[in-house]
Amino acid sequence: CLLSLTTSGAAPDPAPPPASEAEQAEAKAKRRLLSRHMGAALDHMEAARRLLAPLASEDPPAKEAQGVLLAKAKARYTEAAAAYEAAIALLPGVSGAAPERLKLIEKIAYFNLACARARLGEADPALAALGKALELGYGDIERIEQDPDLGDLRSHPRFVNLLERVQARLAKQAMEAAA
Repeated sequence: CLLSLTTSGAAPDPAPPPASEAEQAEAKAKRRLLSRHMGAALDHMEAARRLLAPLASEDPPAKEAQGVLLAKAKARYTEAAAAYEAAIALLPGVSGAAPERLKLIEKIAYFNLACARARLGEADPALAALGKALELGYGDIERIEQDPDLGDLRSHPRFVNLLERVQARLAKQAMEAAA
């Protein structure tokens, strides 16, 4: 996964800014907090990947060390999932950023949450998060089909159904655009 988007440089919302200085400060603080959650989640995902990398090498560590690496990676994926969930919970209260940018952040957060939950072996929450990302308009079929984080989900009937629905939606959009 590891889709990222920094939120610190978010373009101003075309709507009028909050009326008071206090409201402006609160909006800015929420945008910063959102950025921190997304950044922390990404850091945890990257750290988990680095922890797992030796397991895929030609000379993997001893079994005992493998267990330690797996436990540490699981802890990082758990932290990443919690940070993505915190960002998602915060999004409805964020103002002062372009709505399109916030929608993109939400799609990325849900997609990456799906990846973290899938890596934790939590198929139902992973599929729910992936479904929400797709519902919000996420449509990178190639990434969904090839992302190693989602590998354990690919044989799941709900995964196949989600993929078929997004493919149908994209085909419909392409036909409408051509008309």
